[in-house]
Amino acid sequence: MGLAWAQPPATPVQVDPVRVASTAGQLRIVARVVAPEAGEIAARTAGTIIRYAVDVGDTVRTGAVLAELDRKSQTSTLALAKADLARAEAQAVLAREQMQRVQALRGSSAFSESLLDQRTAELGVAEADVQLARVNVASAQTDYDWGLVKAPFPGVVTARPSNVGAWVNRGQPVVNLVNPAAFEIEADVPANRLRGLDAGTPVTVELAGASVPGRIRAIVPAENPATRTRPIRVTAEIPADLEGLAANASARVLLPLAGTSDALTVHKDAINRRGDAATVYVVEDGQAAVRPVTLGEAVGNRLVVREGLAAGELVVIRGNERLRPGQAVRFEPPGGADS
Repeated sequence: MGLAWAQPPATPVQVDPVRVASTAGQLRIVARVVAPEAGEIAARTAGTIIRYAVDVGDTVRTGAVLAELDRKSQTSTLALAKADLARAEAQAVLAREQMQRVQALRGSSAFSESLLDQRTAELGVAEADVQLARVNVASAQTDYDWGLVKAPFPGVVTARPSNVGAWVNRGQPVVNLVNPAAFEIEADVPANRLRGLDAGTPVTVELAGASVPGRIRAIVPAENPATRTRPIRVTAEIPADLEGLAANASARVLLPLAGTSDALTVHKDAINRRGDAATVYVVEDGQAAVRPVTLGEAVGNRLVVREGLAAGELVVIRGNERLRPGQAVRFEPPGGADS
């Protein structure tokens, strides 16, 4: 009795045709990461550093204490200012009471208009002294508070230019801070390539091994006379966990150019990547055949094909992760792939 070998069942897949699409040209520009929120955080009052609350590499929030200066002198000044305020307020209370006593005598033989004028003037002086004392307290409080060097924005400490025990003058750097969350991309674009570009134009940014979407925030109206380029600033959707990102790091910006052209395109879900190599599965005679491809820029959810495919060929866009070359396939209706 002979044995019948059963054929393995065909693998269900979804396919999409390789097709020609209109594409806009792109210009790849060398760029750099810039930090709008970065700089030297300076002492706002003179004094000796008695404590650093952070070290290089620490992440801080807005308002976090970075360093503390010796505030003995400011403490004494503040205490004296508060004492002067208390004395001035007491004098004002007394002056008001004395004026009210004279006012209460109005209509009697003991009332003196000149004495009332004197007491009114004395109250005015006392109230002015209170206002001055309050200003002095506020000023002393500010000087005291400035003894704590605080972060004006969230970020990462990149340097401590001074040391504990060192004297710093007003305006002298105490900590260097940069905010990675506010990073932007800056690129110098040839002035003759700016046509069609405006604030809000979508672009693609390549940095730290990743490709992320971005938008032009501003085209700076200042042209370099030597290179005839103008800087643009781009905000990008940079993942928070992207490694290798730093201020002044290199990047690239892909800018759309005015005008369109036709190009062969393939759905992005058809692409299988291994390292720098890209392949797709093409359906040939009901079987999956692997095909290496050379890709170009993105066009929506499709990619330009430079080499490896022809218009009309069917490529697998669902189920390709489990295929093997030569495996039988059968088509399934589209179930969500946006072709």
